Amino acid sequence: MTQPTKQTKRPSLGDDLDRRVRAAYEHHDSAPFPSLRGRTAPARRPPRRVAVLAVAATVAAVVAAPIALSQFSNSGSEAGLEASARPTADQTSANSIDAAVFRGSEDSSLSDYVSVPTLTEEVDRYQVAVSGRILSWSEGRVVSDGDVTTRYATLAIEVEHASKVVDDSQREVAYFSVERGMEWMPVGEELTPEYAPPTVQEFEDAAPVGTRIIAIGFPLDGEFVNAGLPDGEPLIGLSTQGALLETENGGFDTMRVPVEDVAGWARNAATLAGSNASTHESPGSFQNLVDELSAIE
Repeated sequence: MTQPTKQTKRPSLGDDLDRRVRAAYEHHDSAPFPSLRGRTAPARRPPRRVAVLAVAATVAAVVAAPIALSQFSNSGSEAGLEASARPTADQTSANSIDAAVFRGSEDSSLSDYVSVPTLTEEVDRYQVAVSGRILSWSEGRVVSDGDVTTRYATLAIEVEHASKVVDDSQREVAYFSVERGMEWMPVGEELTPEYAPPTVQEFEDAAPVGTRIIAIGFPLDGEFVNAGLPDGEPLIGLSTQGALLETENGGFDTMRVPVEDVAGWARNAATLAGSNASTHESPGSFQNLVDELSAIE
């Protein structure tokens, strides 16, 4: 790859790189996948101290393995915790959320994505589907490919209902990998705040501990060490539509796709519940979706 001579906004990646990074992330040949075009930080985010991409050892690792899975060391994370040591989410929390932080900037887009009209149909396509409350956010895995580094956060959910799991432990706590964003920068050059992905703290501020959530996804291959989850616990990748947060008034918002893409979910869940809460802004529409999920065995 010919490295650019000056810093530019991260462009859409080429077909070859797009394919390799998708394979490293999903390991799921039927899942729709959002475009890996780089995101700029939301305008509301304050400037941060310049982060410097790793040199020497990182260069050697990238050359030796075109796709390398590595993780941050996590101070204060959930890594290595026994089940008995896990904290408990605030069961009375009614949080204000900012789902746009997860969706990225307005110039982010989706490709190869076909909207699924109901929550039930989305659940049918994947191996894990749970509802509950956010338990914690922590530094997650890192996927590197040449000049491109994709960073993730690990989201722990205290599960209240599990319709589908791949491990019985997920009936209590389920761990999901949530993309923070991509850094497209020649190794050794400085990464300015304008190009840095959101931090884990910004994710936690946008969806605090105790926020109610529905999460649908698929198991990621591999063993993940220092990735924000106890050793041996399965790590789940989010489906394109299957990440919904309850809003302060009892409606819902989406973490990955535009909320308009799941408008049919609200209407279908309202019909099943005999409810008038038929839009994502309607108080009670999130609970309708939880009830629909709970009916799936």
